[in-house]
Amino acid sequence: MSEFWTNRLVALFDEGIAIAVTGIFIFAASKIKIPIFLNKFSLRWKVNGYILVSIFLGLIIFYFTERNLILTSVSVSVFLIFICNLMISSFSAVGIINVFPTTEKGIMPAKSLTMIQTDVDFLGIGGAKLTDHKEEFVNMLKRIKSNAGKARFLLSLPDNQTLESLANKYGRDEKRYQLKVIGSAREITSQCESIGVEYELRFYNLDNRFSLPAFRLMLVDKKLCIFSFLNWTKAEGLDNPQMIVRKSGRKSQSALYKSMLQYFDSLWESDSAIKVSDQRAQNFLVDS
Repeated sequence: MSEFWTNRLVALFDEGIAIAVTGIFIFAASKIKIPIFLNKFSLRWKVNGYILVSIFLGLIIFYFTERNLILTSVSVSVFLIFICNLMISSFSAVGIINVFPTTEKGIMPAKSLTMIQTDVDFLGIGGAKLTDHKEEFVNMLKRIKSNAGKARFLLSLPDNQTLESLANKYGRDEKRYQLKVIGSAREITSQCESIGVEYELRFYNLDNRFSLPAFRLMLVDKKLCIFSFLNWTKAEGLDNPQMIVRKSGRKSQSALYKSMLQYFDSLWESDSAIKVSDQRAQNFLVDS
């Protein structure tokens, strides 16, 4: 009996050591957060740094608990879970919920259409990546109508000279992008009118070096934003990094979402934006 209690006390002592040491490491990490000397390095370096710290933690516990692998494993796991949440919180604090190195590895246009239930604000060059997926596009419009929502589409003017320049630059037919904008704009108006969903279509007319917006945006149901920096290459945008941000009740967590919405609205409400009812727009939308 005495041997049982002796072993139990030793086990409790070992557990106390593991809890105390792990607690000290977690407390230090929460106060120091990401070490200052790692701030100038990439996230990968920071993760590797914390992995080394966790290994050091494991060695300490393994030594003081007389090679207790279970306690060592549990302690290191708890520390790593805490660190993962600590690092993720830096992104979620500003509303970032995911990032992808390219759109192809992220949320593709067809998938984004299936996410929309009530409202959509779209900013792009032509919208062909949406209208090319006809079934998903039509179903999206039907869901918006059934939920009494609204769709807003903001596209480039088809006669934007930058479109012709990009086509020539990447060895395309010089009218390729202009015709794609016209085709998708016509498809948008045709499907929206046929379904009877509330919608607006406008063309931006930017007076800058490239006459194109800085971002490709899709604001989903007034709570989520899928965006990428608009860097046009032969991949036609699919190789651009993509970020997903959300709107929440906290001001800081909605900062990026609100910035993207304000950017969209600034182009939408600008004096140079051309409404679909304007004659210049009608010249593109009506078959000649």
